[in-house]
Amino acid sequence: PVMVAIKLNWPLEWLTYKRLKTILGRPKVEDHSPQVLDAFRIILQDDIKVYEAARDLAHERKAATPHFQDFRRRFDELQLKVDQSCRFENHASGLQGLDCYHVKNARR
Repeated sequence: PVMVAIKLNWPLEWLTYKRLKTILGRPKVEDHSPQVLDAFRIILQDDIKVYEAARDLAHERKAATPHFQDFRRRFDELQLKVDQSCRFENHASGLQGLDCYHVKNARR
């Protein structure tokens, strides 16, 4: 969000957010056996290359952006003020997992 604010000259406040999809008890990487992780790495090798290239490019751009760390610290301060409370309910019929979504009178 910080680079978006910098590039578009937006106030950092516009990009704070509430985490709406948090799944309690979801599997973590360390829950999988080394064999399963190796299989994932093979299957996802092209995706991993794209991710790593994008990550490296993002790091380069952040390093080249004056005062990026100052903006980042300010964003983190603002983000701490966002109410992250959640009742963790199932709002998606037929899907597993609990989330924080609660849309009233949503129209499209």
